[in-house]
Amino acid sequence: MELLVKRVDNVLIPANDFELIKLQDAKLNSNDVFSIEITRERNDELRKKFFTMIHLCFENQETYKNEEHLREFIVIEAGFYNTIYTENGIVKKPKSLKYSKMDDIEFSNLYNMVYIEVVKFLGYKCDEREILRNELNKY
Repeated sequence: MELLVKRVDNVLIPANDFELIKLQDAKLNSNDVFSIEITRERNDELRKKFFTMIHLCFENQETYKNEEHLREFIVIEAGFYNTIYTENGIVKKPKSLKYSKMDDIEFSNLYNMVYIEVVKFLGYKCDEREILRNELNKY
């Protein structure tokens, strides 16, 4: 069972009414002990800014004809990839950005590293970086 909870003082409680109903429906016994895995929900605003940044980068370059290919390149350049060893050599595959594969902290680190790579890729100077930041802050 997966349950969204929030911390109030030192107690975890259902995050909303829907989660409370799920917990009540589970018919758990008092004093039972449960094993839980805690992950922090991803910041959806940061996800929107991430994909906006990739889109802005795509719109301001001429090398890549496919936005997804550019995203994969930038993510790899940012250091977020898995290494695959083949008989033909090493292949870098970008890590999955799915919520289930990357927590909020790792995604935040990815965002910051991708921002640096986008600035380098586009060859932005200081004043142009500020324009990019302002554009992203709209989201």
